Amino acid sequence: EDEREVIDPFRDISAHHILEYKEENSDKPIGDQIHQTKYTDKHQVKENIDKRNSDQIHQTKYADKLTDKHKHNVKENDVGDKPSGDQIHQTKYTDKLNDKFRYHIKQSENMFTIDNGDQNFVNEINNNTDFSDDSDSNRKSSFPNSFHDSYSTVIRTKSLNEYKDDYNTAKTVTTSKSLDTYANTIIKPLPTTAEFNASDLPNLKPNDVAEKLDRFEFKALMRRRQKLLKRSCQKIFFMQRVRPKQNRLPFVKSQHYYALQNQSIVWCPVFKAASTTWMYNMIQLTGRNQSQIEALREIYPRQPNQQLRSIAPFIPTSSLKVIAGRNDSASLIVVRHPFERLVSAFRDKLERCHGPADCNLDKDWYYKTYGRTIVKKYRKSAIRRFSLNYFHERNNYGSPVPVEGSWRSADLPSWWEFVQFLLSKNPLEYDEHWRPMSLYCSYCSFPFNYILHTESIVQEEAFFLDEFGRKDLVVQKWQNKYPQGYTAEELVAIYFSILDDDDIQKLYNIYEDDFISFGYSFRFRGIDFNSI
Repeated sequence: EDEREVIDPFRDISAHHILEYKEENSDKPIGDQIHQTKYTDKHQVKENIDKRNSDQIHQTKYADKLTDKHKHNVKENDVGDKPSGDQIHQTKYTDKLNDKFRYHIKQSENMFTIDNGDQNFVNEINNNTDFSDDSDSNRKSSFPNSFHDSYSTVIRTKSLNEYKDDYNTAKTVTTSKSLDTYANTIIKPLPTTAEFNASDLPNLKPNDVAEKLDRFEFKALMRRRQKLLKRSCQKIFFMQRVRPKQNRLPFVKSQHYYALQNQSIVWCPVFKAASTTWMYNMIQLTGRNQSQIEALREIYPRQPNQQLRSIAPFIPTSSLKVIAGRNDSASLIVVRHPFERLVSAFRDKLERCHGPADCNLDKDWYYKTYGRTIVKKYRKSAIRRFSLNYFHERNNYGSPVPVEGSWRSADLPSWWEFVQFLLSKNPLEYDEHWRPMSLYCSYCSFPFNYILHTESIVQEEAFFLDEFGRKDLVVQKWQNKYPQGYTAEELVAIYFSILDDDDIQKLYNIYEDDFISFGYSFRFRGIDFNSI
């Protein structure tokens, strides 16, 4: 019995080892004998395996380097002499060269000589950069302010100062390219409008846009758009039955709507589609004078949605539909080309520091909520795809168009990274500024009788206000404009030229309902979506 008690826990072990174990551990308590697997294994390994010293197991790479030392004389600051096999994985070598962030500038006959100002900058980076501080404050990227007319070649042996958030997971950029490959990479400018002919630019106007309107044509236009929406919703209903998991028909969320009950107006804001303009328009439609509007702005600075919500509180969906069912009511939605809206949302919220004049990333809600995560997840892939110089100051830190009204650094995500982020997420989880209109306003579940397009918003808005006799209450003002020197078509062409056709197709699949519901199409680089 006693033997069985001892042997049972180790019945998979040979009798020889059990007896040996019992002799060596006869004085040990029974409880310890039962849980001696590790102890027994140690004796087994000792008896049957000639175990190498643990230090020897991990010294292979080091020993090989010593053996080949006469072949590969690796100089401390000469990346070019490093064996090609080691160039692929630079982590250990890079850490040896730079415990702190450094530039290693390699000069040759065809490369320029650094001037004093740039040399001072390099020295300052080498001596003063410290990654122990994780603060996001004052993260504007620092690069040499002046460059020789020739292109510079900068080898970064550690991650950029702007990538401090990524230092917890990786201290170097590991790519399939060697550092010598990066040394010969010329800073390539991003796409410009000069690269596109007029015929190459996409047409962003809806299929039924009217150049000139009168009162009767405006009413006919609204009826045509209602019919188009009804037909497309029938297709969406059918597809929902075929593929119920897609959830293309969410319920109406009353918290997304604003209703002025006395004025019989219900409006669902499509963010980045004249939404800021119409926040102010709705406030003016209540009859408030300028001093009252200014008082609201003081209470809710830079928050037009809260200003309007204070006078148009939430009401249940049933009440919204009651208001919309009145004969003299207006159920309004203002829409925009889905891809133009997407570019606008990215440029406003993520491409630049989003906030007041003294904006910094510590206070940037969009950066902290989305931007930091996007960069951490996709920056290495972006560098492999575009090269490290893509995020250089000379390339606007990866922005195809210089930002306006704020600043940009390499901490902020690029357009390509943002698109990869979108393609990895469920559209129902998108921020309202880039969520498909079909999912935010649930327009197939609500009876909209006025559908305005931002592409012709000035005249359509005027006819809408005139039809309700309220044109005198609203001072028409376009709150957000295109950047200086660019048209909407040029901006979309520049940004979409960075994407693969496959990425563009996937984006269209996400926003397809918005395309077909409001008569939008997209023809670009041989791609043709929803053309008539």
